[in-house]
Amino acid sequence: MKGFSKNVDGPKGPWYKKVNEVVSKAMQSNDPAFIIELLGEPNLIEKVEEEDRIPDGNSEVDPRYPEVYWSYFDPYRPRKMYKFGISGNTIVERSHVTKSI
Repeated sequence: MKGFSKNVDGPKGPWYKKVNEVVSKAMQSNDPAFIIELLGEPNLIEKVEEEDRIPDGNSEVDPRYPEVYWSYFDPYRPRKMYKFGISGNTIVERSHVTKSI
């Protein structure tokens, strides 16, 4: 994630807050270019197969379903990830994921 050092001295609480603020701004946007500007390049890019974007067997690809997911890992909380689903040039889905131990 852009702008955050992996190694910080002292309590991490203020750093958690800074990450939360930046992610909150990103979650409010529909523009993938703004996400790149704010968070940098994604840590993980997952392409969605076309058949997974079709609501039923007799339909065309639905642009409301993401064609790609961008994932960003929290630099201070390794169990947290922030995902953005993108279709065309619009963010159509956003989520926070916390992995269980």
